[in-house]
Order: sequence, then structure tokens, then C-alpha cells
Amino acid sequence: MVRPAALALIAVTAAGRANAEDRPGDLVEVQAAIPDAVLERATEHNFTGAVLYPNAVCKLRRAVVERLAKAAALLYPLSNQPL
Repeated sequence: MVRPAALALIAVTAAGRANAEDRPGDLVEVQAAIPDAVLERATEHNFTGAVLYPNAVCKLRRAVVERLAKAAALLYPLSNQPL
């Protein structure tokens, strides 16, 4: 399970690097590349205590998702707990 804070940190780092293959509107679901990614803000585990979104979906540019998947693959084995 990848924690949102880890995803956010990695996404901010990776977002500044453009990929020549990226096109405007070329968005990919994070969960497709990182199945154990957790979108806690979309669940009842947020400051309201209620589900805010009926469908928890996070879409990012393809290049960012590719970098997130690489980072998750590297970090997951090093952690004793979900990221």
C-alpha cells in the first residue's frame, strides 16, 4: 500500500520533468500502474470522516505515473510498513 504523502512527494518531484511522449490530456490512472496505491482522501480516512468522492480515481500524466511506479517499486521493499 503506497501512502498519499509518499505519492505526493514523488509526484511533485517528477512533475517538473516533461516526457517527449506526453501529450496534453494524456492521463493515466495511478491505480493501473500501482495497484496498492491508497487514496485516503477519497475514503472516510480524511478530516471530515466521510467519503468525499464516490469513485476514488487519481489520474496523472503518463510520465509522472511511470516515475511513481518506479519509485514505489524501489521504496516498497525497503519499508516495513505500507508507504
